[in-house]
Amino acid sequence: MGHTRLRRWAVASATVVVALGGGILISPPPASAAASRSGIVSIAKREKNDDSRNKEIGVNCTYYGGEMFGWPACGGRSGWGGGGSAYAWCAAFAKYVWREAGVTTGLGAINGYAQSFKAYGDDNGTYHARSTGYKPQAGDAVVFDWDHNSSDTNAIDHVAIVTSSDDTDVYYIGGNQSDGITAVHKKRSDVDIVGYIEPVGVTGGATPPERRLGHSVTGDSYADLVGRKSDGTLLMYSN
Repeated sequence: MGHTRLRRWAVASATVVVALGGGILISPPPASAAASRSGIVSIAKREKNDDSRNKEIGVNCTYYGGEMFGWPACGGRSGWGGGGSAYAWCAAFAKYVWREAGVTTGLGAINGYAQSFKAYGDDNGTYHARSTGYKPQAGDAVVFDWDHNSSDTNAIDHVAIVTSSDDTDVYYIGGNQSDGITAVHKKRSDVDIVGYIEPVGVTGGATPPERRLGHSVTGDSYADLVGRKSDGTLLMYSN
């Protein structure tokens, strides 16, 4: 299935030629708009809500693996790539979101490993360890270490995109979460969180804190609707 990529900050390049007194004036193409934090969050939410590709097929076969890294074709869908345990795709999704929002500096250094996001932050001076008390900002990448294995060559096991944070919690959208793209929140003190990486070159545009509701069954902080049929069958409609 083909999909038209919607680039939020894509700018068409055009050259305007105007005759002036026998001379020619060529106007330069407009400068590309800088990536913004709100733009990154908007892309992440757009992808989460895109039912045509927000779930993997089989094991780790996704649109993002094919689009970002050219992983082996899978799932019978044009452009999709991966398939198998070697193609965990959280980094493919996070990199896609940054790219679509207009992040360019250093993006080529990010590969299919979540570890590469921390390396990106270290190389560009934008990494903040959780232990420093840094308050994550919308558009940051948040990285996790599930097993806390000090001998692990790739200590970072997962990466996602921060949508907002408050004094106690961080909210994020990530790929390869429950076999799809989901919105989750955790305590900022959670020891599984290693730290946060700011994308280079982003402008302001913070997003308001996520709503925290007590009626969320899925755990994404948005209220879910639960109903029951006359035969006793329970139905749940998320968000």
